[in-house]
Amino acid sequence: MDKLEYLNDLKRHYIILGEEKNKVRECLFACAIKDKDEYTLIALKSIDNQRDISKLNIITERYPNDIDKKIIKIADIIISNKNRGNGSILMKYLFEYVNQNSDIKKIIGTISEVDQDHFDRLEHFYKKHGFKVAFYTNDKGERIAGDIEKEL
Repeated sequence: MDKLEYLNDLKRHYIILGEEKNKVRECLFACAIKDKDEYTLIALKSIDNQRDISKLNIITERYPNDIDKKIIKIADIIISNKNRGNGSILMKYLFEYVNQNSDIKKIIGTISEVDQDHFDRLEHFYKKHGFKVAFYTNDKGERIAGDIEKEL
């Protein structure tokens, strides 16, 4: 399937946000899925490896005490190939989305205990993108999980 055919196929399932090249010059389409007026998924689809996908699953919630304000919760971020810049590309499109929606006031998320083997990499990634990162520790002082937050 050539690039144009692939793009047309993606358009049947996604909103196309843009075309990017990552650090290894791989051509990617940034795509989104909407539920009503809110994104639920931002994904990068590779032209070179069409089974390869990096994605950011997000949930939009209302502030408990102010229903006119929204919070984006990063439910999961999955990067198929690390250290290529795909996570930063996903963040670029997340920030474009929140900047277009003035009622979104905060982005939050958790760093799960299943990610313990790469807490340092996650902390660096989120701080690079302007998030505050706070870890929880056990009785031994070892990091076991964490929270991320970015005020907009």
